[in-house]
Amino acid sequence: MKKFGIYAIALAAGAMLLSCQKDKGGVDLNALPNGFYVSEVGQDLKKENAMDQGINEVDQTARTGMYEVYVVLEAGKEYQFTNKKGANADVYSATLEYGETAIVTDNHEIAGYKGSLTSNGSFKVTATDLYHIVLDFNEDGNLEDVGGAQCIIVPVEWGLAGTFNSWGFKAGTRGDMTWTWEGVELLASDSFKFKHNDCWKINLDIANLVKANTNLGANCIVGGDNIAPETAGIYDVTLTYVGGDSPATADRFTYSLEKKGESTAKNYSNCELELVGNAVVDGSADPSSWNWGNVYPLGKPSVPTGESKVYTWRVYDVQLSAAEGAGFKVRTVNAAESGGISSFDYGNADGSNLSVTADGKYDIVFSIDAATETRTYSCVPATGELVEIVANVSATGWQNPIYMWTWDNSSELTNSFQPCAPQADGTVKFAFRKDAANPTPGGCLVNGAAWGNGQTVDLDLSASKTYTVNAEQQDGKNTVK
Repeated sequence: MKKFGIYAIALAAGAMLLSCQKDKGGVDLNALPNGFYVSEVGQDLKKENAMDQGINEVDQTARTGMYEVYVVLEAGKEYQFTNKKGANADVYSATLEYGETAIVTDNHEIAGYKGSLTSNGSFKVTATDLYHIVLDFNEDGNLEDVGGAQCIIVPVEWGLAGTFNSWGFKAGTRGDMTWTWEGVELLASDSFKFKHNDCWKINLDIANLVKANTNLGANCIVGGDNIAPETAGIYDVTLTYVGGDSPATADRFTYSLEKKGESTAKNYSNCELELVGNAVVDGSADPSSWNWGNVYPLGKPSVPTGESKVYTWRVYDVQLSAAEGAGFKVRTVNAAESGGISSFDYGNADGSNLSVTADGKYDIVFSIDAATETRTYSCVPATGELVEIVANVSATGWQNPIYMWTWDNSSELTNSFQPCAPQADGTVKFAFRKDAANPTPGGCLVNGAAWGNGQTVDLDLSASKTYTVNAEQQDGKNTVK
């Protein structure tokens, strides 16, 4: 802190030598709000170039001595930073270096200018563009590991990130100061934000104590709420930098969603889900970078038939913990390998983790109505005898999907089909609990879409808990083992 104090005093002393009653263009400073401005040397201060109070995204609070702005800088022109204080102004510049990997973000390095603040001179950029500028005077000393007070200037390239693309980065078509994304399919449950240069935050220090946000949410507010369509559909999305006469970033941008057509329901047939969390006792260690507890596979869903669009995943006898702080969520295993379905984490309505009230084994059912993207979840203690059927459908002569038909059983399956797509190992799996009133149910497997459309295998489900069906014709008959 002693080192920082000496640096700050020297910087302030140099800056005060440049205090003035009017800027070099002759504008009465009293006509402008106090604060920091990006100003062209020798020109009037502009209201739209006023810098916002910086927000440290580490704790999401206003940070003293930190300032931000999105502003157009022109190649070759000389710029400076002006701190307007009443009728006076302190002027600063920065010693900058450009690098393709000059700026460290939350997940990669990006191109930009970076350097130390100085008390005189000017700075330039080599290309006319929209820039995100961050100043930090290091008033608390947290930036000592990168040289103290600093300036970061990043050329901005906006992209879309949302549930529709697993919160990745979808580049837009660039106009002058307009970015357009055509034909974006959004469901009623989808939401998104704009983020620049495929990053969420810029790191100002090595220890990750100070970060600047790089996304725009609803109403173009930095770090604001997710943007959601009013209805599902195919949309053209446009984001425009308009400048504006306010220091608020929200007034410098505008966006629109223009509906171009109706969306189609997603096909979740090949979407694999899993439970993940520190409440999951069974399973294996979470392989993702989150490294959060264990994962337990839910596999692929039962697929809908007829007019239904409901896909259902069932898992039985999962050991869960009710320890303090223990929780879990439902998530996609891999979006690209799950039929192109965007990844998601499903928890409580407020975004918190799911949990149970007592240690034990549980049956979990998760479903998605693809017509409305409504997601439902149930978790009940595992009671009663579990019946399991495993059909090997990799054999020749069996079609997809395979259906399970049961009789004299619980309402879960009675007099109805339960269809299911094959799992990764080439099997179709069914499971259900026996009703106390119907302890010896029967059933059969059917291949194809309906009765009379292929082979069937009758099962006496009273003999044991687990059945493996060799779904292959031998001597004109189906075999069961």
